Amino acid sequence: MSQAMSVELTHLHSGRVAFLSLVYASCSMVERRELWSYLSDCSQIFHTAWLVGGDFNALLNAREKLGGRPPNPVSCREFQGAIDDAGLIDAGFTGSRFTRCNNQRNGSCVWTRLDRALFNSQWLNDFKLPQLPTYLVHALTIVLS
Repeated sequence: MSQAMSVELTHLHSGRVAFLSLVYASCSMVERRELWSYLSDCSQIFHTAWLVGGDFNALLNAREKLGGRPPNPVSCREFQGAIDDAGLIDAGFTGSRFTRCNNQRNGSCVWTRLDRALFNSQWLNDFKLPQLPTYLVHALTIVLS
């Protein structure tokens, strides 16, 4: 799988196991389908806490983009379907709602939320965060992209 890497983490003292998948998705909607399939397969294998994070190069809806053409609705549906199919929950964010800018000038700047963290319900159970989304993801201001 060229768009993601997964590792098993084991806490040395408690023996608790968790999985971490790091994502750098293709810019191609067609190629991302391989990633969506991979995440679905992982959800069938990883029965403990699982955190998935990185650059998904996909949007869930039009609110995750400012400027430029509207996002492809098929791509948005496929991404949402992949999240649902894998039983993942979006961790949300604090800070800027956008994680990338194309750095264009003269009114053609496009802001998007391509980076995110997702987790399964077991992650939520094991780590019992008191409040979501403020503890998992803080979107940093983008200087260069």
